[in-house]
Amino acid sequence: MLLDGFAAEWYQGVKATISTWKEAIDLLKLTFGPQKPAYRVYRELFANEQDESTPTDIFVCKARSTLAQLPNNTLTEEPQLDMVYGLLHRRIREKVSRNKINNFNELLSQARLVEETFERTDS
Repeated sequence: MLLDGFAAEWYQGVKATISTWKEAIDLLKLTFGPQKPAYRVYRELFANEQDESTPTDIFVCKARSTLAQLPNNTLTEEPQLDMVYGLLHRRIREKVSRNKINNFNELLSQARLVEETFERTDS
């Protein structure tokens, strides 16, 4: 069983009406994952900037989760990086140059170093 909690209960109720795995997945997506229009995804993304208490790892994870709601192949990693970078807290942007970041792994790696420096300075 791949589903748990409410999704598992839901499946128990509909499994008699489903004859193939594809039908199950399609119905599951329709029920639990209606796709938002791109403009709503962008509004949700830009409504939240990183605050001082949120670690960059968590902020980027949430932002990427929001961006994942866009239709496939809507944006390459480059504009996604631009968007997320622009939403980072000013103290991170001041220490991490966007020009030296080519992917999210590099962004997270450099942001961690900056945050460690802030932690040592605050102590």
